[in-house]
Amino acid sequence: MSGNEESPEPGAPAPTDLFGAIVRLEVEGWKTGPGRADLAEGVPPDLGRLLKKCAWLESPSGVRHDLTGTLEGPDMSGRFTGRGVELRRVTGDPDTVAGLWMSVVNGQVRVWALEPDGQQGLRVSAIAASLEGWLAQLVAGTETSGVVDPLPLPDLLEVGDGVGWRLADLVPPVRLGRVPEEVAGEPFELDHELIWVGQRVLPLDDFMTDTVPVDDAALPGAAEPALDELFGQGGGRPRPRTALITSLLLSGVTLTVLGMACIAAPGGILVLLAWMYVETDQKRIESGYLPASDAVVVERTRRFTYAGLVLVVFLFAVQGFLLCNGAYDVLLDNVYIPMWHTFVRGLLDGGSASL
Repeated sequence: MSGNEESPEPGAPAPTDLFGAIVRLEVEGWKTGPGRADLAEGVPPDLGRLLKKCAWLESPSGVRHDLTGTLEGPDMSGRFTGRGVELRRVTGDPDTVAGLWMSVVNGQVRVWALEPDGQQGLRVSAIAASLEGWLAQLVAGTETSGVVDPLPLPDLLEVGDGVGWRLADLVPPVRLGRVPEEVAGEPFELDHELIWVGQRVLPLDDFMTDTVPVDDAALPGAAEPALDELFGQGGGRPRPRTALITSLLLSGVTLTVLGMACIAAPGGILVLLAWMYVETDQKRIESGYLPASDAVVVERTRRFTYAGLVLVVFLFAVQGFLLCNGAYDVLLDNVYIPMWHTFVRGLLDGGSASL
């Protein structure tokens, strides 16, 4: 090893064979543009290393792939929207959404193919989950094969009326299946773990400000980043939404206990929301979005939430038993109605006294 080469850190992944793929493409007749080291900062490591080697690739048929990835706005003509995701064009006419695109989030590059579709507005294909995989497909001439049909968002542990796909479940290259007619023509939306079409009620932390750098958190008036970190998102690394889940769980159990006097359903809904969020955090651990070091916290929160859910189900059963056996009729006749009569009589007597 020469003195100029850096030794890899212990436990660090081996560098991908990006340059070897470039050489093989050149042998196949591809052209490569000069490197752009000035653009290699502030991008994922693999993309930065590749930009130092070449800025573009041109196929033998004349199609140019721009590796500098011109950064597009968050809403590409209302057809394909990134939420917290950078979208960079690789090929295609800048005036249209069609072509190859890179999505960049949390240091990971994915490659997508977008093409117009008269029936549903846009057809989307997941081409590769990394730059290495994409270049390997260019070398091998791999074509998109297979179709993955969308699932309703509730089946993906999400709240909403749309349909979508978990990124962790997509094995590229694969085409995303047609969406139902009721959401056909609506834009595809993409974040760090899901691509969906239609209405999705995003988690609370997705509505909070996430654009303030970590260093700005110490500045006066920087309350929003601290709130983001509390609920699981902010300028730092992703964290489990423990505070949000605990708040929903405690509020839900309290409302359920108090609701035994009349109706416990509102508290049960809050507990179900807490269970949905903790299951989503469990999925994030399994997909690698959250670090393995958070697994203990997520599992502990999951157990507490499960215990709260069991308690709420038990209280629902008790309330149903009491309702069927006339306990609430007795309570209504002997407590609630007399209290109401006393309250109304007090109001009337007070009004008469004032006259």
